[in-house]
Amino acid sequence: NEGVFNELSLEYDRFWDAFTTTENRFVAYPSFKFDVSHETIKTDFIVDYVGGSFDNYYNANQTTEYGFANFGISPSFAMQRDDWSFNIGATLISLKNYNVALTYLGKAEVEFGICGSSLYHKKAIALIRMGKIEEATIELDQMKNVMEKNELTLSADWLKYQEACMECHEGYLHNPEYLTLLEELIEAIKKDYHFGHLYFYKEIIIDTYVAQRKYKKALGFEQKLSLVVRKNNT
Repeated sequence: NEGVFNELSLEYDRFWDAFTTTENRFVAYPSFKFDVSHETIKTDFIVDYVGGSFDNYYNANQTTEYGFANFGISPSFAMQRDDWSFNIGATLISLKNYNVALTYLGKAEVEFGICGSSLYHKKAIALIRMGKIEEATIELDQMKNVMEKNELTLSADWLKYQEACMECHEGYLHNPEYLTLLEELIEAIKKDYHFGHLYFYKEIIIDTYVAQRKYKKALGFEQKLSLVVRKNNT
């Protein structure tokens, strides 16, 4: 009999600079496959850890260290509810499984008739992160058209659109205007949406803080999210 363990992919990146900043990132993608009721279920996991250190120049003898860990799971079995197809697609984007995410989002659109701004937004994000900027622009145009026709479009949705547009440009993580936009988006999501919408942006927010050397803000944001997760699980 074959074991349930199917495959494992690993990624490792290291960053350092002349200011004694160091950062290490380790990502593991273990995959398991097993049979249930004559159906094969393939489940992908992700373990994403970022850790590093930097000197506090106001105190030359003190070094600040930080570390963040993300864990995720994505089962491959099909669901029948239209909103589940959409939600699985959105989750797969967070797991960086963009091709499969687009498959589920396409199913939500074609089979269940979902065609709102949220669908176009998620498809655009997946395409952007695959490097398919021209295709992503088409989805963003559709997202914009839908929102312009809806007088009840929330400010958070417009900020999501602007954020996606900025992701289309190289070096956006180092752009101070992008960070300002993200912080506005955080507050708008807290006002207009539930926690899951904010969690969708967790990694990009932390990456942006780190890229712009805002380490304390990155740590504070991570701690706040962790607190909410603990509260939701109790």
